[in-house]
Amino acid sequence: MLKSRVLTILLLLCWLFCGIVATLAGFSSFFYSWLWMVLLFPSGLFLLVAWRVLRQFFKLPRLEKLLFALVFFILLLHFLQVFVPETGFDALWYHLPLAQLLSENHQFIYSPELYQSANPQFADSIFALGFVAAGGLGTKLVAFSFATTLLLVLYQVAQIFLGRTWSLFAVLAVSLFQVVSWQAGSFYIDIAKAVFDLSAVWLVLESFFVSEQKNKQRYLLAAALVFSASAASKAFSILLLPSIMFSLVLAVPKLRASMLVIPILALVLLALPFYLFSFQNTGSLFFSTIVQADQLSVFEYVVRQVLRFPFFFINLFFTRDYTSPLLGLLPLAMYFLRKQIWQNKQLQILLFVTVNQLAIWWLVPPLSTRYGLAGFITGLILVLVWLSQQKQNRLLPLLVLVTLIFLLPRLVVAKRSLAYLLGGQTEFEYVKQFTDDNNAWLLDAWYHE
Repeated sequence: MLKSRVLTILLLLCWLFCGIVATLAGFSSFFYSWLWMVLLFPSGLFLLVAWRVLRQFFKLPRLEKLLFALVFFILLLHFLQVFVPETGFDALWYHLPLAQLLSENHQFIYSPELYQSANPQFADSIFALGFVAAGGLGTKLVAFSFATTLLLVLYQVAQIFLGRTWSLFAVLAVSLFQVVSWQAGSFYIDIAKAVFDLSAVWLVLESFFVSEQKNKQRYLLAAALVFSASAASKAFSILLLPSIMFSLVLAVPKLRASMLVIPILALVLLALPFYLFSFQNTGSLFFSTIVQADQLSVFEYVVRQVLRFPFFFINLFFTRDYTSPLLGLLPLAMYFLRKQIWQNKQLQILLFVTVNQLAIWWLVPPLSTRYGLAGFITGLILVLVWLSQQKQNRLLPLLVLVTLIFLLPRLVVAKRSLAYLLGGQTEFEYVKQFTDDNNAWLLDAWYHE
């Protein structure tokens, strides 16, 4: 367990390193194609993790082998999506054009025709490293790597509260979230943001096991830096500041509040340059957010969502971005775990992050689970903590069977992808089946310009 934790921390540091190098290069007019080589660091660690996991697989009990084999099969299905043409709306609308803009100009450029160029672009710049290496395929490989990293971090968080078997089930359930399945093979940065959000929570939770003040502060500093990467990737990550501040304060004894000074400063370290870039070019720190707000009646939307709160959980299951029906048990888990939560600071952090993230999902338009992905994961862990304490031996196998219902859509998607990958379709024919009145101009602009 110790080695897997160390490898996961090293992997996170590699992603931070890639982002920092790409960001510095973008702000110093030094973003050249050979920079893609920094991606070799996380790639090498992935090979090391894969080798270690393979060695451990044959030592697992039967149920755990089954769970692991299912996760591997699902990741294989996700991996197929890496090799099909990109059809994601936002990917074609501005993520790929931003990567192209960065690679052609060798620096971050604000383009009035592309207002998203004022966005914080920490995660985008990592994807851009993949773009200069192999175009759209390179960005999809980065996306798959982030999705795999998310599952590795999830396993580490789950291990704090659950045994190995239940932790593997958590990984299985999250691997079948629609947003994870979709963004494992598409250039969207929400999957990277979820990695940073969940990793920040995990590192704070890990600090509880450290008694020495200096080492504890290192964990908290790392957590703040990782969260800063989230804020440097999407502006509304700032809405998660209550969660990260609550977590940092809870992790530090009251008499050692001075330990928080450096981590709090680190919260803006990676993000601030992007917001200053936006201010310099547009006169606003949050220009892209303001543009989107002008296109929507945000106040009316929030009021409507508050009135629609009784339909909160229904929207988790009957939307295109479905998660897991187990999240419908979250209110019950919160009720029956209330005494444990009151006594356990780590559970308090998990609950606070969940509530904060779900509030963002429900109240920040548009309604999409990708905006609160880390919160759905922490909420699922809370549910599994409660379920794992029930004395029913057949409960976990039953949950596995229920979860595998969500494997069916992945098989349908895989069949469609194989039609292209095995030569049964041309690129034009594959892309055409996704064309409608809303995205026809995007697909035409990217593939037929």
